Amino acid sequence: MFGWLKSLFGTSEDPEVAEAKRKMDLDKADPRRRYIWSILAISSSSQADPGYLPGFATMAMRDWYGMKSREALLRNIDYYIEGTGSTPGYDVFRAVFMARAGFGAQMLSEDESWEAAYRVARKMQQAYSSWNHYGMGYIEGHIAYRTKQGDDAETVAGYRKNLLERFQTLSNTNWHETPFQTPI
Repeated sequence: MFGWLKSLFGTSEDPEVAEAKRKMDLDKADPRRRYIWSILAISSSSQADPGYLPGFATMAMRDWYGMKSREALLRNIDYYIEGTGSTPGYDVFRAVFMARAGFGAQMLSEDESWEAAYRVARKMQQAYSSWNHYGMGYIEGHIAYRTKQGDDAETVAGYRKNLLERFQTLSNTNWHETPFQTPI
């Protein structure tokens, strides 16, 4: 049940994660999909597209986001696309994550999921000038969110440290290989 969690810590690769990576290999030639994966790469929980991780996606939609219906999910994605959230970089990530996880959790069709993610990406390209700019926006947004949730200063400092380390490791991924202004 928590094999995806083990895979995050390097203990073993869950079969669901392996299957997700296989699917990603099949469609990685699509620059728009690679772009979406680059948006998700900022988070250490995104080792694979959540659209291809049904168990993880279902748990995330239910437990993290409290999504119980397709309509609620679409409203939530639109909320983040409209930029009415208080943490823009983090909101971009959350909207793309929810769009893809919505497919994995069978709340959206695959086409609906990709189109929602592409809408977020187009909006992101208007708000940010580069992957680094987006990455810093994500970090600051995540820290603001954790602070708003009531985390103490030491916990927030730990989040910041981990996020900055993740940000540094992205140079070894497809993140910088994906042109920021890829047509979406």
